[in-house]
Amino acid sequence: MNIGERIKQLRTDKNLTQPQLAELANIEQSYLSKLENDKSIPSAEILMAVLRALSIDIPTFLTGIDESVIERHLLQ
Repeated sequence: MNIGERIKQLRTDKNLTQPQLAELANIEQSYLSKLENDKSIPSAEILMAVLRALSIDIPTFLTGIDESVIERHLLQ
């Protein structure tokens, strides 16, 4: 699983629409769409805003994400 898929999975698990999560995270819905479709990689600040909006911590978020994705995109 990649970053976008994980964000979308967590969002849908919480029964949130993209506009709802975007508002909670204080980001544009169009940017959230880009994140979920892997057209953009979130900065640490944006990722933390999304995680706060979803009420989850980093280890929970990382569960299920491929290690190669973590190494390539999140450890920078």
